[in-house]
Amino acid sequence: MPAGKRSLDTVSGQLHDQTPAELDPRAFTAPQRFAKVTASGPGDNGDVPTNKERFMTKVVNCECGETVRAESDGELVSRVEAHVERDHPDMVGKLSRDDILGMAEEA
Repeated sequence: MPAGKRSLDTVSGQLHDQTPAELDPRAFTAPQRFAKVTASGPGDNGDVPTNKERFMTKVVNCECGETVRAESDGELVSRVEAHVERDHPDMVGKLSRDDILGMAEEA
């Protein structure tokens, strides 16, 4: 097909004055048996790690020199919170889950 030529031009010339069929898209669909919506946030799946998270180590490098490593977001948040409780009691309750994940880097 030459560049710039629309593929529908050849089809319309082959109708030979026949009217096109009118299809009802609802007539060919089976009833939906499951939701096609997936979880959109980190906590929507009960903190089940995604495939990407399962194979990717994440680290948080604390200003005190401690490096916290984990294989999933949930595990990283728990470990960082434990580190904060143990070594930085003045910071307890001041870091949200999003704050911790924002400090994380892929290892």
